[in-house]
Amino acid sequence: MKGQSVCIDALARLRERPGWTCWQVGGAQQPAEERYCAELREAAARFGIADRIRFVGERDDVPRLLSAADVYCQPNTEPESFGLTFVEALSAGLPVVTSAIGGALEIVNDTCGVLVPPRDPAALATALLRLIEDSTLRARLGRHALERRKELCDPSAQMHRIATLLEEVSWESV
Repeated sequence: MKGQSVCIDALARLRERPGWTCWQVGGAQQPAEERYCAELREAAARFGIADRIRFVGERDDVPRLLSAADVYCQPNTEPESFGLTFVEALSAGLPVVTSAIGGALEIVNDTCGVLVPPRDPAALATALLRLIEDSTLRARLGRHALERRKELCDPSAQMHRIATLLEEVSWESV
């Protein structure tokens, strides 16, 4: 569902482009997930990019990993309801590249990231290449990522929005 295979397929299209390394973060917890991880490693080897993809497994230092990254890419193949990982990436000041489905549509916009069609490695490769090559764009999206996170998740801003909505509803019922 997180689109790791789409990501690897997209990165295979960028194999000749120097200057990128992908960290696949997360570990298998079920036998089917272990098989999937093995398939991802095999695909990376088959595409000739195994030396550029780090399968780092389950980690408890994700904020540190995010702070070391330049881009957060999670090309979901199925919609998810909210997408906390996107907010975590925004909090780290990272531009987000993801599929234009589910909760991502409520979180990521063109001020802080790039939305691509789901299951489209060519579109994903194009988006990633643009961010790899354009440090100014990465920096601008990263700055706006912090603003977007605040807009979506800052407790005081959200309490103000709730109070305003309640006030509007109370006036309508009078």
